[in-house]
Amino acid sequence: MRDYEELAKHRPSQNQIIKLLSQPDFFRLPLGATSRNQSKRLDKILGFKIPKVEQKLLKKYKAYYTGDQSGRKQKYTGSETWIGLHPQVLQTPYSEIQYFLEILKEFNPKSIVDIGAGYGRVGIVMSSLFPEASFIGYEIMEKRLDEGNRVFESLELDKCQMLYADLSKESFTPPEADIYFIYDFSDPLDIRKILGQLKAVNENRRAFVIAKGEFIQPILKKYPEFKSILPLAKNRSWDILQLN
Repeated sequence: MRDYEELAKHRPSQNQIIKLLSQPDFFRLPLGATSRNQSKRLDKILGFKIPKVEQKLLKKYKAYYTGDQSGRKQKYTGSETWIGLHPQVLQTPYSEIQYFLEILKEFNPKSIVDIGAGYGRVGIVMSSLFPEASFIGYEIMEKRLDEGNRVFESLELDKCQMLYADLSKESFTPPEADIYFIYDFSDPLDIRKILGQLKAVNENRRAFVIAKGEFIQPILKKYPEFKSILPLAKNRSWDILQLN
């Protein structure tokens, strides 16, 4: 297993990083390591500048959990953006994403869509496990999606892209895909809307949903069409579901 601490201290060249990404075990969590610490090091190795981007957002907008007494900042309106949340809490750890995707490896997915993608970690892990698959990550904060696309380009991940989307708008409809990743984006109505759309766009085909977050499980009870493929291993905060 690679020494992430050393790789982060002496960041490899872009060519070396691209070679590392071709190794399926690159994102596996080493024994004794924590997923958030590993993800922090991986962000640095891969070239992300996430703390810098999040600080810029925090200078412009109020943190989601507090007000700004100076009156100089505005609260971002619309879908929840989690501005002010620690970068390693904001995003799902790389090792967890690998675990979820490995469960679905036998189905040979060709397309993955992340609804509320942050910086596009799912696309990077996907490219390691399924190099022929395509990835679209939808994100409302343009600075985040710009950073994700910058890293995709630097790592030559030409099948991965980040796109702007306001999930709360009726005009947003997710495309057909083999796997969807949905993180709890706080508004149950938005989650319900997205799940209804997934049913519609995949009416006559098999698709999987990796669902994560505290609000998702209660809502899924209203959608018996989504069947858990891991009924014995289902976690309270996530599940993997099959549609059709």
